Amino acid sequence: IFNRMSTGELLQKFSGESVTITAKGTSQTIINLPTFDYKSLVYAVELEFIDAAGEVRAPSVTGRYMILGDMATIQSVAIDKDTLAKGETVNVTVFYQPPPFDQFSPTSDRPRVGEADVAVTLYDENNALIGAATKKINLDLDETSAVLPLMVTTKAHAIGVTAVISKNGTELSTYSTKLTPSAETGAKDDVGGLSATSIVVVIAIVILILGAFLLKLIKKNRNSPPNSPPSATTSNGISNLAIALLVGATLAVSWGLSPEVAQAWCTFTGGTLTGCSNIYHREPDVFVNNPINGSHFAPGNNFNLEVRQIYNYCLNVGLNGVTTWTITLNGVTKNYESQTGFGGNVINMTYSFPLVTPSTPGTYRIDIKVDNYFYGDHHWTKGYIEIVVDESSPDAPVLDDPTEGPGGGDGGDGCLSDIKLNWSSSIGALKYEVYRDGTIIAEIFSPNTTYTDSFATAGLHNYYIVAVADSQRSSNSNTVSATKCSTPPSVSLVADPNPATANKDIVTWTATPSGGSCGLSGFSFRFNGDDNIDEENGSSGILTHKYYDPGSYSMQVKASKNGCETVYTISTVEVNPNNLTNITCEPSPKTVMVNQEVTWTAIPNPDGDYIYTWSGDDGLSGGGKSIVKNYLSPGVYRAEVDVDDIGNSHCESTVNVKIDPRFQEF
Repeated sequence: IFNRMSTGELLQKFSGESVTITAKGTSQTIINLPTFDYKSLVYAVELEFIDAAGEVRAPSVTGRYMILGDMATIQSVAIDKDTLAKGETVNVTVFYQPPPFDQFSPTSDRPRVGEADVAVTLYDENNALIGAATKKINLDLDETSAVLPLMVTTKAHAIGVTAVISKNGTELSTYSTKLTPSAETGAKDDVGGLSATSIVVVIAIVILILGAFLLKLIKKNRNSPPNSPPSATTSNGISNLAIALLVGATLAVSWGLSPEVAQAWCTFTGGTLTGCSNIYHREPDVFVNNPINGSHFAPGNNFNLEVRQIYNYCLNVGLNGVTTWTITLNGVTKNYESQTGFGGNVINMTYSFPLVTPSTPGTYRIDIKVDNYFYGDHHWTKGYIEIVVDESSPDAPVLDDPTEGPGGGDGGDGCLSDIKLNWSSSIGALKYEVYRDGTIIAEIFSPNTTYTDSFATAGLHNYYIVAVADSQRSSNSNTVSATKCSTPPSVSLVADPNPATANKDIVTWTATPSGGSCGLSGFSFRFNGDDNIDEENGSSGILTHKYYDPGSYSMQVKASKNGCETVYTISTVEVNPNNLTNITCEPSPKTVMVNQEVTWTAIPNPDGDYIYTWSGDDGLSGGGKSIVKNYLSPGVYRAEVDVDDIGNSHCESTVNVKIDPRFQEF
């Protein structure tokens, strides 16, 4: 096996099973080609047949095969509108590159991937789905873009998009981005200027200085000489103003330095909660999506802190809610601001803040403080997560929500029949350990980042992933939960061939459900078996097929029905060579003129599909039940016919060739 796309290097060399080939016979062997951990590439195959003495006994056979994956690359996505109105049609253009050229092909052609599906989904500023569209593209053509029109279901100011190119369920490329700036509704840096607390403190200090100056002025007025203008009214007015300013300064300093007097009811998920009161009930919950608590990072690593707020009931009608995020890592504090639109319930808001890990290994806290400003009041939620900075440990994977696996069928309400897990890759990880309910159930080797748990019992299960690189292990990933559906009603299935032993004849396969609690009707059947059988024949459960070569043939039958367990069964049929009672052969006509056509015909008993080999005088040769021959000289000519690999299959006959058959010869 060679790398066909870039270097041409030898990747693997191995020997297959030994086979025995008889004269005029055919043998078959199956060689399992390596997948190289499903690395996306075009692989070249060279096959040689070598005898027991080590000599090559046949010309080399070459070919190639593909592991799908990065056989297409999405470069960017564009949209023809900045804002969207409900019911409006928008054109989304996906720019992509087809597969790379095969440098070691004589014509430098591309791998022939053929038709694929491109799908786009649009999201609004609340990460709610507002539109989706799909389109067929042909990756074998010299096209590099596809336009997908779609209708949006609601208005949007900030638009997120995800584009995916896939073939037969395998993702070839995925691309996600925001198509408009997030200044109005997303997260943004609070650059320049003083923070609210700093402004309050400065104002308070100015007020205190002004108050001290006024007090000094009051004292001076009280000690003024008698000939000065009357000052009683002025003195009292200034005294009242000074007292008001001093009280205002005290309140301002109290508010600026102790803001948490107005804390709110809140939840902090993904890290450690440092305290909230239950005074207010319109406070958004705070979630930390990524990194998870205890994640490992390399020193000086750039990463994004992804957070999410879920608003339960924020009737800030006529007002914009302003949220200020204060993020502190290793003594460095950054402020970001986000807004939520007014009017009604805001379901979900996600923000991403760029950070850099410290350069010194150790365990660090990321303190997160959220100031939500609604109705003229400030309500605080705060908490923290911890990260580990070291030189060698892989990052903890991020585990997605479980989905229905390939063998799970339709699942059910709130449950999965086949639990499929997907997670992010960790740089340097050699494998991933999959844990169910605290017990390891599988090891998945990199670069694979998916696992389907088909053996979980019915009920709720918790999963997490650990990345492993040599002796280093990441922290546990986030934990996700999935409920395995209860086992549906069962049924038994048999598939019988008729006849059970055939002689190169038509075989009728009949699938029959029986027993169980699903009833015996309403099933759909799929037949998959040897001799290239792959048919779905609806509800009949009957398939006919003619086998031309002797051997043992297996058939797998799948029976499925809504609300019932999908069942499989496998049966076999033996196909034997046809046994002849006898065979005759004769020319037509039996006496011919020179250069007149003679038709030689084999007559087997019983008749059937056979392979014939003819030989005889004057270079007679050929195959088939009948052959035609011209003889250029008079004489008696012999012909022989054999039926391959069958006993009682030899026949000989003669034809008389004359100059003119109408005259008697002496």
